[in-house]
Amino acid sequence: MSYVTIYRALLQPTQAETLVARGGDYGVYLHPGPFDINYSTGSPDPLAPQNTMNLGQASRHFPKGSYIIVLVMPSQVPSGTSPIGWAAAGIRFAQAVAALDLEFPGIVGERLYEGTMQTQSEPFFLSWEEGYRFTANTGYRPSAVATALQARLDQLHALPAEVLDRFTLAARWFRRANDSTNSIDRVLFYYTVLEVYPTLGSADVPNCVSDFLVENVYPTFTRQQIKEKLDLGRICGFRAEIVHDGKANVDQGETVRVMEYVARLQAVSRTCLRVLAQLPPGSDLDRFVR
Repeated sequence: MSYVTIYRALLQPTQAETLVARGGDYGVYLHPGPFDINYSTGSPDPLAPQNTMNLGQASRHFPKGSYIIVLVMPSQVPSGTSPIGWAAAGIRFAQAVAALDLEFPGIVGERLYEGTMQTQSEPFFLSWEEGYRFTANTGYRPSAVATALQARLDQLHALPAEVLDRFTLAARWFRRANDSTNSIDRVLFYYTVLEVYPTLGSADVPNCVSDFLVENVYPTFTRQQIKEKLDLGRICGFRAEIVHDGKANVDQGETVRVMEYVARLQAVSRTCLRVLAQLPPGSDLDRFVR
């Protein structure tokens, strides 16, 4: 198993691939390019995204330049050592890239690729950091997107400037959370969405969000009922573990629980953003509340 992250390096190119740091399961390289990497792909079938995946292969070309490559091979870790797989790769990526920037500020440029990599011994290797996310819907029709999107964007741009600014700030964090493949990061990003809106400066995110949902979506429920059904108190406690206790990884045995936290936070964030944008709140939360 090989995992790799590749950054543009803001330094003079080396003459050839150069190993600058190594450990039992990783190596950090400087590379002048050009080079190619091959990787396996898996994507939802547009006709049946809820249960079908299309498999394939792809390649990326990196022209002459200056690159930082962190290559992690967790299979080289002795059996029984934890963490493994993507968890090990994520740790090595974070440590190596941060160490580089701390020692040489500004040396790390834009990230160009992060994922798995095929090798001669492993010509097909497909892995997601925390599992593949099948979608619950059965696929959207292009005509529906074409009809609704322009109207929604026009409606957004017609909002008062201060409301649009707050929506834009929250939307940036929402996009980061959706794009992330790490549950710890997703909890932090979605939680930040709720700090931007509807919490509006209060430190009591669970109660503020619960009050907001009662007022705007579920008027027949109480604050306490919404808070309990959405697990907002426990989610707040878990977020505190991450931020205040330095929890960097999901422990064995808590993956399902944390994935449930992420699902609730995503649905709450989506609902609150809809209300902020003066759209109908939708029904994303009904499966948790009803």
